[in-house]
Amino acid sequence: YTTVLRCAASHYVIALHHYLRSDVVDMIRHLIEVTRKDPAYHNCNYKVFSEIHLDNAGEWAVDSTAWNQVVDDLGIKCRYSCPDRKESNAGAESSVQIVEIVTKATLLQQNLPDFWWQECCDSGVYCLNRLPDSEHKANMPSDGDCVLPIEAFTRFQHSRRAIMRELSYYLPPGTPALCHDPNIKGSAVEPKTRWGICKAMLGDQPIWECPFTKAEWRTKSYCSFKLEGINFAQFLNLPKLESSRKGCAI
Repeated sequence: YTTVLRCAASHYVIALHHYLRSDVVDMIRHLIEVTRKDPAYHNCNYKVFSEIHLDNAGEWAVDSTAWNQVVDDLGIKCRYSCPDRKESNAGAESSVQIVEIVTKATLLQQNLPDFWWQECCDSGVYCLNRLPDSEHKANMPSDGDCVLPIEAFTRFQHSRRAIMRELSYYLPPGTPALCHDPNIKGSAVEPKTRWGICKAMLGDQPIWECPFTKAEWRTKSYCSFKLEGINFAQFLNLPKLESSRKGCAI
């Protein structure tokens, strides 16, 4: 499961992945506690995560004991949507829709099977938080540039220069590349690179996975390959990536 949270003021998106639906309550509690301890928010004239707009899912239902305990402990105000009126929670529905669209678009663009959905979801959230919002505002410049979501959410501790540097190194998941191997000495008569498949981003550092051993590492010294119509397994002549075959039941 994935729970999507979006800041109404900055449009910053957070995606929480969890195995059980009941796990999300403790994950939200931890997220709020860690954020409130951040010195960047100590001089605010309001509580961070002071109000949450929710649908009527069972994890945070009005009569949920576990959720009500979190609300009481953290002093959160909850506002619930009407069960039979989706438009009463249009903001949340739109936020989930945007994350779903970019996840599916990345899967299709990279020609990846559906079990890569979590990596594609995280990649989409990474980009959404670092690109200008498409919302039209009265004071928006003519070129469309505006404060980026991660800038506003971190109160400009995450600078524009850092964001541009991160985007310059960004690669979508499933991208193959030849990565520099620092363990190989310069005098060695052997390849000084190794194949890696981009899995995620950590700041401005791509996280790579070896397609043969599944080992993971980070490096910014690479030469990536842009694939069209094929995925990394077909490009490297690896065994075919298995599909969940969910469509066979239709």
